[in-house]
Amino acid sequence: MSENVLEQLKGIKNQIEIKLSSNDKLVSFTPLTLKQQKDILDNLSTSATTIITFFNNTTKIIQENILEEVTLYVTDRPNILISLRNNIDSNYNDINLSKLIEKNKKVKSIDLNTTIETKDFTFNVKVPTLDKDIKVNEFLIKNYKDENAVIGKLYVNEVVKFIDTIIIKESDTVINFNELSVKKLFEITENIESHNFKEIYEFIQLVRNHEKELVTLDDVQVDIGPELFVL
Repeated sequence: MSENVLEQLKGIKNQIEIKLSSNDKLVSFTPLTLKQQKDILDNLSTSATTIITFFNNTTKIIQENILEEVTLYVTDRPNILISLRNNIDSNYNDINLSKLIEKNKKVKSIDLNTTIETKDFTFNVKVPTLDKDIKVNEFLIKNYKDENAVIGKLYVNEVVKFIDTIIIKESDTVINFNELSVKKLFEITENIESHNFKEIYEFIQLVRNHEKELVTLDDVQVDIGPELFVL
């Protein structure tokens, strides 16, 4: 097969307009290729980090396929993945993905930032970007593959993703989570008393509930995982 044919195939680029849940804007993406669909299913482990591996793989594809310069957040991912899957086939386990996408156009975005005060700290908390999400996930997968040890780390993993800065009130010391290694972020977070994270986990739950709304149609939920891309 000539290289010219491959170049012609690569030059055929359609577009899908997908609503971003973080800001209610429509953004252009290219559809999934068969290779990308294959890669999603091929690059999966059988460990406790399987779903994290899936999110990392699909995030990389989302970043490859977006046609505009825009910051993407984890709350954007559900509707993007559903839309990419819908472009292949709108039927998923008797759920009409096209109807779900239409419903999501009416779902309002949520606040991406909040400030949480405790006795000793001020936490600036923010819905993580896809860049931050994948960075923290890759650290977890690389360093904690042992299933017996990973559950607790997943708990820490969530908090690390959502914290933007911490101010230690006693000294006015500012810890910027965007300037440190993920290893250091884990160390810092693990050495703070657990009661300080109560409201942060409540904010995280609000975000997860919003994501759940984006994958639910008529009380039936689409499971965002590898099986979504099995036809």
